[in-house]
Amino acid sequence: MSETGAGRIVGVGVGVVAAVVLGGCSSRLPGYPPSATSAVARSSTLSAAATRGGELGALSARGVVDALVQAGFRAPNAVDTTAHDCVASGCQQSVVTDTVRVTSFATTAKAQDYAASHDLFQLETVVVEFAPPLTEHDRARYRAELETLVR
Repeated sequence: MSETGAGRIVGVGVGVVAAVVLGGCSSRLPGYPPSATSAVARSSTLSAAATRGGELGALSARGVVDALVQAGFRAPNAVDTTAHDCVASGCQQSVVTDTVRVTSFATTAKAQDYAASHDLFQLETVVVEFAPPLTEHDRARYRAELETLVR
């Protein structure tokens, strides 16, 4: 093989290796929402860290999750899903944990419409969906605490 042919092969090999190294592997699986630090996640009307919002200045989705944890309730592995969920639902903020999905809206009317169409628990501007593993007893405890936190 000539020197130019060998040089081309080496050049192509280096190019492929560089593309793999520089491109890397995505840490996000297809179909999953972008991380809260991505540009897409930051495009919401509320920041990922906002704890109050909407017409009533009520707790946002993040605020509800934080308040539940402070009150001793389990809400592990919180993920801001605003960029993924709020496009279709019209919400301001959405946070999913292993126990609850909390979605906050700009108005009580929007929250009521969304909750009614999905048969979910709603308080003022906040809608809560409970994870299937939670027992009815646990759901009742969460609902009672949410009544205190949101109102």
